[in-house]
Amino acid sequence: MKVRGTEFDVDDYVLEPLVANLAKRAATIDEKERVLLQAAYLLFMITFRQPFLDGNKTTAFVLTKILLKKKGLDLPAATIVQKQEMFDLLNDVMYGQRGYDEVEKFVRKRVISL
Repeated sequence: MKVRGTEFDVDDYVLEPLVANLAKRAATIDEKERVLLQAAYLLFMITFRQPFLDGNKTTAFVLTKILLKKKGLDLPAATIVQKQEMFDLLNDVMYGQRGYDEVEKFVRKRVISL
């Protein structure tokens, strides 16, 4: 029996289509639009599909920040309010209470240029 947090494991059946669909979003014409869609998709799908045994919300957030920073953008979560809003969003996504459209709207509203 696997216990969360004691062994790294990933569900390839969840992760592989997620990565393939992320690549499809690269076909969007405008660079910033493409990055915003990819960031929202990455944040949503890792959180919702839970491909890792543990740490899915943190992984989703960190990978999203890396993707954005590579393009000169950021999704700040420095203040207590920003951290709580991010936690609430990802927790709601994990439990199916918020969908992709809400994540995309959240990302669009909060992403800033570096």
